[in-house]
Amino acid sequence: MIEIKVDRRSQEVLLKIPKLKKIQPENIEQALKDIGDEVVDETRRLIKRGNKTGRIYNFRGRRHQASAPAEEPADRTGRLRRSSNYNVRNQQQMSIGESVDYALFLEKGTRRMKPRPHIISAIHNKAGITYSILEKAGKI
Repeated sequence: MIEIKVDRRSQEVLLKIPKLKKIQPENIEQALKDIGDEVVDETRRLIKRGNKTGRIYNFRGRRHQASAPAEEPADRTGRLRRSSNYNVRNQQQMSIGESVDYALFLEKGTRRMKPRPHIISAIHNKAGITYSILEKAGKI
């Protein structure tokens, strides 16, 4: 399970949501899909972007720079990035995550490795667009 911590930016968005007009049930599912697309795109962007500051080593004959603790994971093979996805179960449930078996270890860390949060970072980064999508769904 991934815990979501509310920071100043996302708290402002959450406080505004009750002010939205009633969203029609048929619009909620599309809004969740639009939010899922935004968060997955952001997750993939965070993994792929450069500026990693971890150790440098050779992998399959190529130089690779790993991520440092608290940075998004480095994109060594592309498996993690490609596995990012979301699933809208119904008008009230949606899951966002990755299908590779090591994704949660990167997100939350282990006894031997500090976290490399990327899904939570993507959710926080997209808090403003999430409100815009919900607002638009309420006006349709």
